[in-house]
Amino acid sequence: MDLKTLEFSAILNAISTYSNTPLGQEKIARLIPYETEAAALLSMREIESAKHYILNAKAPRFGDFFDLAKPLRDIKIARILSVQDLMHIRRFLNELTQVYKRLKNAPEDLQSNALDPYVITLEPLSTLKMELDQLVDDEGLKENASSLLKKHKNALRVMENRLTQKLKSLVDQSGDMLSETFYTERQGRYVVPVKQTYKNRFKGSVVDYSASGETVYMEPAAVGEMSAEKRKIEMAIETEIERILTAISQTLHTHYETLALNHETIGTLDAIFAKAEYAAKLNMERVTFGSHLALKNARHPLINPKEVVPNAIELSFDTHLVIISGSNTGGKTVVLKTVGLLSLMAVSGLLIPAEKGSSLPFYTGIYADIGDEQSIEQSLSTFSSHLTNIQRIIQTAPSGSLILLDEVGGGTDPKAGAAFARALMDDLSQHPHDIFVTTHYPELKAYAYDHPTAINASVAFDKETLKPTYHLYLDTPGESHALLIARRLGFKPSIIEKAEDYFQNEQNPVSDLIQTLEQKKAALENERTELNQLRRDTEALKKALQQEKTDLEAKKQSLTDRFTRQYQRDKESLETAFEEIVTSLKASRLKPHEINQAKETLFQETPQSSEKETNNHVYQPGDIVHVNKFNRNGELKKALKAGRWQVLMGNVESTLDESEFYFVDTKKTRPKEKIPKASVPKKRVASELDLRGLRVEEAAHLLDKYLDDCALSKLPFARIIHGYGTFAIRDMVQTALKENPAVQSFRSGEGGEGGAGVTVVYF
Repeated sequence: MDLKTLEFSAILNAISTYSNTPLGQEKIARLIPYETEAAALLSMREIESAKHYILNAKAPRFGDFFDLAKPLRDIKIARILSVQDLMHIRRFLNELTQVYKRLKNAPEDLQSNALDPYVITLEPLSTLKMELDQLVDDEGLKENASSLLKKHKNALRVMENRLTQKLKSLVDQSGDMLSETFYTERQGRYVVPVKQTYKNRFKGSVVDYSASGETVYMEPAAVGEMSAEKRKIEMAIETEIERILTAISQTLHTHYETLALNHETIGTLDAIFAKAEYAAKLNMERVTFGSHLALKNARHPLINPKEVVPNAIELSFDTHLVIISGSNTGGKTVVLKTVGLLSLMAVSGLLIPAEKGSSLPFYTGIYADIGDEQSIEQSLSTFSSHLTNIQRIIQTAPSGSLILLDEVGGGTDPKAGAAFARALMDDLSQHPHDIFVTTHYPELKAYAYDHPTAINASVAFDKETLKPTYHLYLDTPGESHALLIARRLGFKPSIIEKAEDYFQNEQNPVSDLIQTLEQKKAALENERTELNQLRRDTEALKKALQQEKTDLEAKKQSLTDRFTRQYQRDKESLETAFEEIVTSLKASRLKPHEINQAKETLFQETPQSSEKETNNHVYQPGDIVHVNKFNRNGELKKALKAGRWQVLMGNVESTLDESEFYFVDTKKTRPKEKIPKASVPKKRVASELDLRGLRVEEAAHLLDKYLDDCALSKLPFARIIHGYGTFAIRDMVQTALKENPAVQSFRSGEGGEGGAGVTVVYF
């Protein structure tokens, strides 16, 4: 495998920038082609699953993991760990738990999760994590890691406080003897700066001298015993800490195998997600392995995505030799490197920068002779260097290899070089290899017409702008355009004209054939461009119509559901009101059958009145109309401008256009009745709704009814309590508020209102 020639290390370096753990970066750096097709395909599926997590914003984070390589070595041999090691292991287990939960919560539309085996391998070690949480935090060893440690720490604070108070008192009492009124520590003992002249009068022991010798740092006799007691407590604390570290180190030793497996798995997952991040950035896809090469819109991954030109490189089942010709700087070598590098990435289990549906053989070897490899030290010319490299490829390439040869036969006499190249193609074609070569030799272009498994290909050149387009065309040989390029570079016209004369006199039949084929190719390309544009326009129109249909169906279903719920609530409310009226009328003169008849008329399932012809009707205040979108009757209250009316429906008043309702009847003035009018008690609506603890479906049902009640009660505002959690209920609430016509605006709660766990609604 010619990894260096095809710049495979540059791909690995690019992937490594997305890795966050040393172990993950190490795994990426060691990546080489797989030996089996199954292993490469499994790797691609793993990367594809990770890419799906990334695109759905559910990817785990690996940036906060500590490298446990050294602590694991100490754990394996049961060495006592440091507090810093415990902090790292605790942090590792915390991050491990987060990764485990995120991977368990796979995206809903992930059809097959190839990362499941890693999820099964991960063991969060929750009991061990809880034990470490009790011992250490982000600051270090906890004071209450044990009851004895806490006791010693408290005793140390008391002793330090007593020492401080005593020292302050001594400083105040001995001010004249001191060079400065403060106390400090020297050699682990509390001292005060005593003037040299008072050294023998000050009660205490000498600990140190100043640089000048004028100041003597002395430990006061009164604090000597207290300092000794403090050191004794400190030693007890150190002993208890050592006991705690020994015990937890033994516990960790029993979990070594699981910790080591977790560490290895996290490194592997980090490498997989780094590959997926790189693939997502360059729009890479999974390739399949088949009998022939078919790369759709393949792109070289190391060229700027904004500048790279995609190419379709699709060979038929019986094509194994591609002879690429065309102008210098036209992209022939880029095509070779693209085919080679993408094939190398595929057999290494990576996604490739090509469209879905691309396939290629699982090459047993990938070999390339590209560039000028002349060696002064070995006295090799360019031609000799190429021959040496080609000889190596012939001797080592196993059956089923991909062989890439740049400027085959170049660097020597053209006729001899062309003859050698043809003989080389004859030999290589006897083996089941796929071969891509670049050339300027007309004889080699003609070779493709005589060989059953070979085809010509060319890189396009725009003769108008005198620039290459970097597009690859199969089944068509190309011209070198040497004279056009020389003209563009500014050579004298006399040189160019003389060269054109020479060229015309020496042109062979192959060149004439190439020109004829180029003309046919241009005509076919124009037709293909027009057909592709027509197909794209048709597909865009089809997608737009399908989307419009989907939107209309969704809107229809939403309105149907909403009107059905509203009708049911209105019916239930009217039934309740009617029962209250019946109760108040039982003592009246109405007979029971009259009451039942009125009830049946009121609660029939469908409205009796049908839409009437209203083209000639002149609306008047007091007319009864049927409002279509609310499926209920209302009364016209006041005419507004441009055919709009204020319409009263129950207790709710809305502004509607005449096109939104139709005439039902003229309001009839009821005769005054002696029967006392029963009143329907107005429903009281609370100013807040608590949805915490409910499922989203339950919360949506309660919210819908509550908003309607608020509108009917003309409540100015309300508080919707949905809490924090995953914010699923909050998102549902705010979506429903956006769609409700009764809602004027809404906002998240402020500090005194519940913060982000509350949404305040204004009607």
